[in-house]
Amino acid sequence: STEIRAVQSSTSSWLSSSTSMTFTVLAQKPTFTPINDISFSINSISTLDLKDPTSTSQGSWTYTSSDPQIVTVAGKKITALKPGVVVITARQGRWSFFGSHQTTFKVFIEAVKAELATGNFIDTSITLTSAPQFFQLGLPKSSSPGTWTVTSSDPTIVSVGAISVEKNLAMTALKPGKAKLSAIQAASGTFGQSTPIEITINVNARPIVGVLPNIERVAGDPALTFLFPTSQSQGSWSATSSAPNVVAVKDGTLTFGDAGSATITTTQVADGNWLSASSSFEVRVIGLTPTVAARNPIVLTIGKKTDSTDFPISNSVGKWIMTSANTAIASVVDGELVGIAAGSTTISTYQESAGKYGRSNIFTIDVRVKPNPKVDSLPDLVLTVGASPATIALPTSSSSGAWIFTSNSSGIFSLSGNKITAIGAGRAAVVARQIETDEFSEVSQTFNVTVKLPPAPKATASASG
Repeated sequence: STEIRAVQSSTSSWLSSSTSMTFTVLAQKPTFTPINDISFSINSISTLDLKDPTSTSQGSWTYTSSDPQIVTVAGKKITALKPGVVVITARQGRWSFFGSHQTTFKVFIEAVKAELATGNFIDTSITLTSAPQFFQLGLPKSSSPGTWTVTSSDPTIVSVGAISVEKNLAMTALKPGKAKLSAIQAASGTFGQSTPIEITINVNARPIVGVLPNIERVAGDPALTFLFPTSQSQGSWSATSSAPNVVAVKDGTLTFGDAGSATITTTQVADGNWLSASSSFEVRVIGLTPTVAARNPIVLTIGKKTDSTDFPISNSVGKWIMTSANTAIASVVDGELVGIAAGSTTISTYQESAGKYGRSNIFTIDVRVKPNPKVDSLPDLVLTVGASPATIALPTSSSSGAWIFTSNSSGIFSLSGNKITAIGAGRAAVVARQIETDEFSEVSQTFNVTVKLPPAPKATASASG
């Protein structure tokens, strides 16, 4: 541009004056091809030579970087130093009637993607036994030295603490529930920021359940519906009985059967982050008092055991429990009363619970053990085949009981009452048993019978003349 000045001379009436103007000659703007944005990874290409755009001007090109800490420019060579984005300004100098001109393009330097592995940073379940409960997690493994940041989606369930030198993450479980942890590694050097790594932490706990009171009922009482315990969990409940014959349970209703005791266990299934839980209570069913008939004295013989007919008639089937006042006369052996010696004593006895009946009252029953009679011994016998039947003389006895004779003497002799008939040669034993009477016990003894053949007939001679 230049200044042009015009001067007018003075006259008789006017002074001289002047004015000026700036005359600018504008340079022509060149046309050139655009420069596209460039993108490359720092670990694949670190330097790149720039190619000047095609231009109608022959002016020289110069390049500058908006951030030399990311990308430097030396002449037409750019060098990537770290990940980021810069603006490169390309300026063409004046040439001939073309003026200078500049344009810009962007260079994107992509970071190195770190190699990641989950390591011990994995989905984890924690059982909360007390709150707060502390635990540790390992950080993900990475080829980058970048700093890790871990956040919790719900710090009221799981809070995140400090990272140790050993790269362990301090965690605190506070209440049951689920929380997601997100781990992000910051950019470092040529490594860029990582994508988030997410895991789920399940904090489980056993709910606190209420305690139901023990129950006492009488056999035959109507069914009872009970409420399940209170609980922090919404899990469904079920119940079982340790003795269904005493107390049956179904859908929260107790049905009372036999006398006795049963433990009712209520169980709540796991629900969400609440574990299963259980609670129990006792139910005692009092039996009806059995009706026991009159108690007659028990009469035993020595060595004989009682049987069911010796005890009073009862509408209960409970076992009789006995204690003898004099075990030298009658003693309880394996739950049964046995006569030991002649004499009289008493027993204390009661009937155990059975079915819907409870234990009976304690009764006293007289017991008499009969003595053995005094009996003479029977002698052994010798019989001859073919002789008339012999009579076994009944031994002298203090008892009036009838006598019964038995023997396993097939083919030697036969017995009919106290009559014995010889059949064939041999020897066999006979058991003589005197049956029990009201006064005496039963007794028995054994004697032997020998059967001989008759003597052979003798030959005789006669003379004739």
